[in-house]
Amino acid sequence: MKKKYWDLASGIFLLGFSVALFIGAQNVKTLSISSVGSGSFPSFIAVLLAMVSIAIIAGGAKKARGPDEKQKPVEGKPRMWAVVATFAIMAAYALLMPILGFIIMTTVYLFAQMYIMASKEHQKPVVFGIVSVVTSVSVYYLFVTVFSLMLPAGILG
Repeated sequence: MKKKYWDLASGIFLLGFSVALFIGAQNVKTLSISSVGSGSFPSFIAVLLAMVSIAIIAGGAKKARGPDEKQKPVEGKPRMWAVVATFAIMAAYALLMPILGFIIMTTVYLFAQMYIMASKEHQKPVVFGIVSVVTSVSVYYLFVTVFSLMLPAGILG
């Protein structure tokens, strides 16, 4: 595939993914009497992702109609492995969430995602670990106590 079509193709892929995410979020069981159900946040994220996808598609369509770009030298190595690894850990996150629970899987996911996305000189495992744990526990506390929503407890309980 020519480089000028990459944005168009990735935008279409992300739009399809956002539609699937939205449909999946509508099927999430609501375990509380709150007006904000368990599927509300994933639905919101799916809508945001769809809007970004449409913007990517529009930019990609504009680029695709233009002339071919000359190949520019690439600085550094392409990080295609990071994209593949991101999708792999997202799939593992979704599959293992009911078993291991929200806190454990979110901590592992956030740590892995930060480690994958950071360049070698910016990889700080201790900082990533602290941020992952604090974020996971804070989000769990917020959803369970403030929004009265159940999140998968997994092996913790």
